[in-house]
Amino acid sequence: MWLHLSVKDRRLSVVRGHRVIHEIPHFAIGINGAVDLRTRGSAMTPKGEFRVERINPNSRFATFIGINYPNPRVADQALARGLITPEVAQRIHRHYRQYRLSYPDTSLGGHIGIHGLGNRDPFLNQRVDWTEGCLAVENDQVRLLHSLVEIDTPVLIQ
Repeated sequence: MWLHLSVKDRRLSVVRGHRVIHEIPHFAIGINGAVDLRTRGSAMTPKGEFRVERINPNSRFATFIGINYPNPRVADQALARGLITPEVAQRIHRHYRQYRLSYPDTSLGGHIGIHGLGNRDPFLNQRVDWTEGCLAVENDQVRLLHSLVEIDTPVLIQ
């Protein structure tokens, strides 16, 4: 099982092997769009390969399905582009090795995930990108998604 999120089409697909078993036809992204490497405060959604690292079914956004941004691959890319220092890259690698969790306390930011709307208007979610970098779907959609994924489920955002 894995998740494919197409930023261009705004379609979230739950895939088993190569077969789509569920689709969510729309999601909102960060206010400023999506990029390969986001930085803290950019309000951009990161693109790339991730994994589900935590799930909070009692989030203020209904359910929060956190992904591992930044992960070691992201750290290596950011280091190569001069966005972080070797020390910060090592800290991200070390933290991930020790805890299997992203290290959000760097200039790359973190706490990225797929979540519901909480009390936001679904009508607006269909028309406006409003998150700080997460991907937002309707509350009932994220609850269903929670029933289909688990920790370590691969997530591809492209």
